[in-house]
Amino acid sequence: MRVEEMALRSEIRQMLNEVGFNRETIKEMVRNSIDDIVKNQVNQVLMERKEKDLGEVVSDYIESKLYTQIRNTSESVIRDKLRWMKFNVNVNVQTEEESEDKK
Repeated sequence: MRVEEMALRSEIRQMLNEVGFNRETIKEMVRNSIDDIVKNQVNQVLMERKEKDLGEVVSDYIESKLYTQIRNTSESVIRDKLRWMKFNVNVNVQTEEESEDKK
């Protein structure tokens, strides 16, 4: 950073301090601004989904999470059970020619 830039930054910082702006006040202003933007976006999405009321949205969310949890738990239990079971599998493969020869 050049000397001119450092001097300019120092002068700007001093001017902001004189009017009561410091790093924390600016952070708070940005947080409040972001909070307002997020609230507006959430309200807009809810307004666009007028066909579904909030209860349905929450119900659908809970249902999808419950389905996912049940599926994951079932897969885990079945995988564990199958891992400890012993299988006796016999496979017979017969081509069409072999089956015609036997007739």
